[in-house]
Amino acid sequence: MSPSWLVSLLATPPSFTERCSHSTGHAGFGNSAPSKEASTEAGRAELLGRALRDLEVQNAVLVSPSLSGRYALPFLMRDHRQLHGFVPIAPASTQNYTQEQFWAVKTPTLILYGELDRILARESLRQLRHLPNHSVVKLHDAGHACYLHKPKDFHLVLLAFLDHLP
Repeated sequence: MSPSWLVSLLATPPSFTERCSHSTGHAGFGNSAPSKEASTEAGRAELLGRALRDLEVQNAVLVSPSLSGRYALPFLMRDHRQLHGFVPIAPASTQNYTQEQFWAVKTPTLILYGELDRILARESLRQLRHLPNHSVVKLHDAGHACYLHKPKDFHLVLLAFLDHLP
């Protein structure tokens, strides 16, 4: 788990932690060993799918900030029917997919970004708006890591999204 997610989890209200149980790192980053699978989109989708299967996760809602889009988006495109919801937070790699590919995904989606994000927000929002079942929330006075800059607002918005999933 990255230090930034640890900080976010420490600011997490109990009502959230009762419902959310898993956080994964990126294969080949941080202290994890390099992975041949992580070098391709198909491999990254398979790694994420295997993690969900191995952890026996049901009704998964995938929260995907920044670089994790390299894993989440290939999985979303291939296996979106396994997801109960998707929460991209200015993810990387949105430019790798067409409007048609996004239109085919029916997963309920909460697109989150920080108002001050100058890194990925504009490009990822432009692409993610093609998802047919989405809502968009801009966190004010927050940058790229909006979940760290405004953790209370982030958790409130995320919990409201989770509460409204079918």
